[in-house]
Amino acid sequence: MPLFLWDEAFSVNVRELDDQHRRLIGLLNDLQKALQGTAPKERWWKALEEFGQLTARNFETEERLVLLHEAPDYIAHRVHHDRFLNQFGEYREQLESERVRLSLPFLEDLADWWRNHIVDFDAKCGAWLNQKGVV
Repeated sequence: MPLFLWDEAFSVNVRELDDQHRRLIGLLNDLQKALQGTAPKERWWKALEEFGQLTARNFETEERLVLLHEAPDYIAHRVHHDRFLNQFGEYREQLESERVRLSLPFLEDLADWWRNHIVDFDAKCGAWLNQKGVV
């Protein structure tokens, strides 16, 4: 069973953000498949790198739209992003130096973080953007 299934309940009704979220969820599921199989490190490492890059791009997109349309709670949203990027970067460095191994509990934590972030932060942002005509 996939780690995270997209459901329309996760839609923030902003096409660009929803597309990025769907792709992030797909990458998490790809990482899960690679971990459960016998995929070489290069395969899951590439997916993890792509996940990190897309995460950064998604955060930049959200922050740009929030600032452009003067949405409330920008600081809290930005802090949430920054904390995630710092923690993800630290874990990535530990993986690179082989101090830790990619694990299902780590991927489950990532999936949980994204579920909560979309529902707790991005949905509010999406509602504000929709009011400003962004779809």
